[in-house]
Amino acid sequence: MSRSEQVFGELAGFYFPVLENICAFLKENTFKYGFVVSSQYDEILRTDISSAMQIYWQEILLMSHMASVTSLLRSRALLRGVCQAVDDDNALAFACCFRGFLEAASDTFDALGNVPESLVDHRQVIIKNLTKQAGQEVQVIAGIEDQLIHFLRARELSKNESAPASHQKKKTADYFESLEKTRQGPVRELYRQLCELSHPSEKSVFFFLRKEPDGNQFLNTAGDPNFAHNIVSKHRAAVDTAFQCGINAGLLLLKVLNEFPLESLHTPLLHDIKFTTLPLGRRIGKKLGQAQW
Repeated sequence: MSRSEQVFGELAGFYFPVLENICAFLKENTFKYGFVVSSQYDEILRTDISSAMQIYWQEILLMSHMASVTSLLRSRALLRGVCQAVDDDNALAFACCFRGFLEAASDTFDALGNVPESLVDHRQVIIKNLTKQAGQEVQVIAGIEDQLIHFLRARELSKNESAPASHQKKKTADYFESLEKTRQGPVRELYRQLCELSHPSEKSVFFFLRKEPDGNQFLNTAGDPNFAHNIVSKHRAAVDTAFQCGINAGLLLLKVLNEFPLESLHTPLLHDIKFTTLPLGRRIGKKLGQAQW
């Protein structure tokens, strides 16, 4: 067992191999995302609602796939940095990478947390539109498109930049608020402590000094080799929240895409991963009529 697995325990035993398997699958396959430009889509909508709605739902599912796989690849990259830092006894690198993972997990859950169930709730409508079986009417899920666009395109807009509201990134505290409502993990306190080491500060300086009872201070080049283990143990609930919410959102969305007739977006390896231990996984399974979804 690696030191990083010792630090994170069961979380590492499940999530790390899953992320590696997802990454290997994505590397072995080619994924191309193409979207109809707005002006062309508006013209199609005016003349052929059925084709327009087919395009709309294809693009919603394409964006869902883009969002889910990029969220998982981003988490994997940051967690690989975390694990390398643990193995190298590099507390500052651990703080930087794990701080980034907390931000990524919060962003992912805020934008994608409700998307898997929403797609399942509208599955029959979506399939009918994809296969042009639906009637001649516009059918959308309120908010889902903006959530996906926000995840994919959110950034710090310049003062005079003209962009949709969905492109404006939120404050970090807003992302954490969504995450913390789900569980008991005080993610922001863990984030604050990681920031103290990630940024130039007293704590990042005195991390390499050791103060003796007589008041003298000695240089301590090794820092604290137990830092990662100690902070994870102290904030176990927050760490669990970040892992389970931040990674599960991407996994659940990717697995839900297997339930739609766009095989290019299917991830077969997720058929063997069951989410019946999660309330959301059980709800989705029940709605799909699959006891072991």
